[in-house]
Amino acid sequence: MNLSLHKACFSLSALLLSLVPLESEARVLVHSGGFEAYSTTFGGTGRLEGQAATTVSGEDAGIWLKDQGVSTAVVQSTVVESGTKAIRVNRAAVSDSRWAVPVPAQSAERFVTIEWDMYVVSSAPTAAFGPFFGIEAYDSSGGVNRIGMLGVDAATSQLLYGNQSVGLIPVPGATAQLNTWNSFKIVVDFSTKLYHGFFNDIQVIATPLEFPAADEFTDADIAAIAAAADAASQVRTGTAYFDNYLVRSGIRGDYNSDGLVDAADYTLWRDQRNTTGLLQSADGDFNGVVNDADYAIWASQYGAPQTLENTAVSVPEPTAAALAALLAAACGRRRGR
Repeated sequence: MNLSLHKACFSLSALLLSLVPLESEARVLVHSGGFEAYSTTFGGTGRLEGQAATTVSGEDAGIWLKDQGVSTAVVQSTVVESGTKAIRVNRAAVSDSRWAVPVPAQSAERFVTIEWDMYVVSSAPTAAFGPFFGIEAYDSSGGVNRIGMLGVDAATSQLLYGNQSVGLIPVPGATAQLNTWNSFKIVVDFSTKLYHGFFNDIQVIATPLEFPAADEFTDADIAAIAAAADAASQVRTGTAYFDNYLVRSGIRGDYNSDGLVDAADYTLWRDQRNTTGLLQSADGDFNGVVNDADYAIWASQYGAPQTLENTAVSVPEPTAAALAALLAAACGRRRGR
């Protein structure tokens, strides 16, 4: 798939943002706040593109962008995972679309984590695939390099992830229950050049970055795209809902982003205690309030090194043998994109 056309506006925005200095204490890169502060009437429809986002550069410093196509993403209040609002994404026939908030390139952090909840509406039974709904992570700081992707085929309910040479690959034996909410997470490890996918808190993939040249993070795109290259799949339409979208860097409890959980992080927590805001660096549970729960996260992680296990409070993982079996089984299954 030629990503250059799809990602032109995101790439330019990421290049400009790469010139913006980063705060060393930044922990949250993009926080949707459950989309609760978003408008259901923006632009007359509540469209996502153009609405303000809370990003690493400061409160309401980012804007949601759309790359192309006639597919839509709107803020609505009918189907939600929590709170009162979520995003409804409708994929139109032969219209791949993505929505993202570019942030300054994250080159210093080993880990970047993307979390979201998604409700995929079952599409009518068909011999075709898709559409695919999920998240694509990119390094657009110098060209367009997709880091990885994870999501669901609305026709087959299969979990899918991305591979540069193979395309979209079904996670062997893994399906999502459609017409209900499920949680997803991508953890990018720039040190090992792997990205890890989680479904309902269980790790389901550990696979190389799609483009090995990717060494920074710039955007995590809500994607509504064809799930295969055949004509029947290209015209597939579908709907999915997204809620609780969050992008963060580093490890839990490392409130000053120096790669260690130590006394300096406690000092930062103490100084920020009882403060509010979606970008507070000592807000370990990302609920917008720095309180004793964030102290408990720091205490539980004290002395922890930078490892995958420490990017979340709980990270159930399959054994190394199980991961090897998953990857081996996936090699024989492919879809062109």
